[in-house]
Amino acid sequence: LKLMCAQKLWESVSVETVIATLCCAEMHSCPELKNRCIDLVVTKDNFMEVAVTKDYFHLGLSFPSVIEEIKPRLKK
Repeated sequence: LKLMCAQKLWESVSVETVIATLCCAEMHSCPELKNRCIDLVVTKDNFMEVAVTKDYFHLGLSFPSVIEEIKPRLKK
C-alpha cells in the first residue's frame, strides 16, 4: 500500500512540488520516493530552481540529513 501511495505521489511531482514530496517521503520512511525526488532535485537546471525556494530552506531546517544526501549527488 505504501509503494502504491508513493507511486501516485510521484506521478504528480514537479519542480514546484518536489521538496514537499521529498519531506513527505522522509517523514514516512519511503526510500523509493525519496530517491526519485532527490534524482529530480539534483539535475542541474532543477537544482538551480529548487535551491532558492522557501521549501528548500525549510528542508534544511527540518531534515538536514537529506541536504547532506543531496550534496554529494550534485557533484556527479
